[in-house]
Amino acid sequence: MPRKVCPKCQLTHGVRRLVCECGYDFGVKRKTSASNVPGPVVYEFPYPEPGTWIFMRPKGLPPLTPPDDLPPGPLPANIIKQQVSFEGLGFCIYNFIHVDRIADSHLSELWMKARTAMHEVARYLDQIAWEET
Repeated sequence: MPRKVCPKCQLTHGVRRLVCECGYDFGVKRKTSASNVPGPVVYEFPYPEPGTWIFMRPKGLPPLTPPDDLPPGPLPANIIKQQVSFEGLGFCIYNFIHVDRIADSHLSELWMKARTAMHEVARYLDQIAWEET
C-alpha cells in the first residue's frame, strides 16, 4: 500500500493524510464543496411572525431544536421571564412570543416597541449591506 513520510517528524502516513500529527501540512490541494461555503445572510420580507420556527440553516451547522411550546392563553410575566432566560430576549421578542399573548399591558407595549426597533435594525442592515458591496 502506498505511504508517505512526514519530512518534519518522519512518521509514516497513508497517502490521503492531509496534515501530520506534528502539524506539518502536506500541501495537498483540497476541494471546496459549495455546500460547506456559508451563504450570504438574507432577510426575507415580510419578516416571520413570532411563534413560527424557521429551520433554514447552512449545511454543516448543528441541528436546530425549537423551544418547547408555550402554555395556552395569556402569558404572565414569570413565564415570559423564564423563556427569555432560556431562549434569549431577541429571539423571544422577534420570533417566539407574540405581543398579543402578553398579559401585562405595560410589558406588551415595551415588547411592541422593541419588535419595531428590531425590524428597523434588520432593514437598515439590509440597506447598508447592499451599499457596501
